[in-house]
Amino acid sequence: MSNDTARILVGTFNLATRTPKPETGNVPDLLDWLSITTDDTSAVPDVVAIGFQELVSQARATRLSTKDFYCEHDVQNTADITAQKEFGLEELDTWVDIVGQTLNSWYADHTVSTKSPHGASPTEAIQESVQYRTLCVSRMVALGLVIFVRSDNGARFHVTDVWEGCIGTGLLGFYGNKGATCVGLDLVATGMPERTWSTCFLNVHLGPHEGEYYFHWRNQEVGDILQALCLRSCGNPNAVRQLDNFQNQFFFGDMNYRLQRPVNNAEAFTKDVMRLIDNQDIEGLLALDELTHIREKKQLPPLRGFLEPLIRFLPSYKYDVGREREPDAAKSARIRYATKRLPAYCDRIMYRVSDGTRESHGADDQGWAAAKRRTAAVITPLCYHCADSVMWSDHKPVTALFSVKLESLSAETPIRDAYAIVAHAKRIYRHRILRTVARSTTVQVAVVLTVTVLSWIWLAATGGTRRSNF
Repeated sequence: MSNDTARILVGTFNLATRTPKPETGNVPDLLDWLSITTDDTSAVPDVVAIGFQELVSQARATRLSTKDFYCEHDVQNTADITAQKEFGLEELDTWVDIVGQTLNSWYADHTVSTKSPHGASPTEAIQESVQYRTLCVSRMVALGLVIFVRSDNGARFHVTDVWEGCIGTGLLGFYGNKGATCVGLDLVATGMPERTWSTCFLNVHLGPHEGEYYFHWRNQEVGDILQALCLRSCGNPNAVRQLDNFQNQFFFGDMNYRLQRPVNNAEAFTKDVMRLIDNQDIEGLLALDELTHIREKKQLPPLRGFLEPLIRFLPSYKYDVGREREPDAAKSARIRYATKRLPAYCDRIMYRVSDGTRESHGADDQGWAAAKRRTAAVITPLCYHCADSVMWSDHKPVTALFSVKLESLSAETPIRDAYAIVAHAKRIYRHRILRTVARSTTVQVAVVLTVTVLSWIWLAATGGTRRSNF
């Protein structure tokens, strides 16, 4: 495979606060989730991005720092990088190990030709197994994002800088129990210094529940995240970017978008949904999906240009973990899915190509169509998969493999100065907080203040640190 095309594997998994215990063998088998198979035998991922939601309970989260980030990469100024493993990332350690072991186990059977270490001619190339290493780990409250890159000699791209940021959209509009954590990468093709590109991975957990109020709340979260999130460079902490400053973006996680339930006849609607699932009528289910409706009706301008691979699987939420192991579970949706929540396509993966100028994505139909064409010309989904055999959470993990045509990416990624970027982000974020506080109840305000104070007390007693969103 040439260095003009990159392969990206993206995965998302809501863990329902359940923690694996390797010492007792209580560990999920993630092979079905991460072992992507396609017709293209050379489709080995160059970069793997894994997003987790609900890593820990809210009670546990209050005893952790709001945000932690750890990065290991071989940029030239590694000695100057101050990002260190901080208090709270141990919540991700076990998952990082499990995912890393699964990736390396699966791709151990994939070999690549590399030059002999003794400087032999290409005809004397040696075969080497594909291997991955952890590049960086990011956590905000119960959201986790892990980036893996290839570490074998056949790696086709080299990371030159890592960018990181997060934004909370939860309680009172700012607490990190909901929101996004993001990592951006600058890369260069091995042996081709002129072939550079940038990409970013945005892992989100949006607000839950059915109904029009919560639907609009999620839409506001999406708009605020995509417009207000800032990322800082690990190599140069004074450098700041927005999402549009990366040539392409992957937007994924537990988005919590639901099926559009009518106000009346809720019970009959539930029966209809279960019937659609039993009949494997995916087209009928997607006709009720909120996120599909938004994109088709062009209702949310920040989503211009974002595409999603074709869904060929059943809703990823909400499973009854206890009952889905029963012998007859495969025969009836009412056994596999929990009865207290309507099944939904909560766990999604979308992607977009940007030319770095948000204003060029017009709000009219032509603007939407142009943005979609730009994305479709560069990124091709090779697989979109829901691992329904993984029985660990009330969510099923979802993964997607993409091919990115680097030569088709725009070479221009205009970046405003850091002050202007941060000022713009703070203005949007401040408006969000004021808007949310204005409609919050006294109880909600009291809960947030109590959680914040208790968290500060715990961190002060344990030596943990709290870092700002900006």
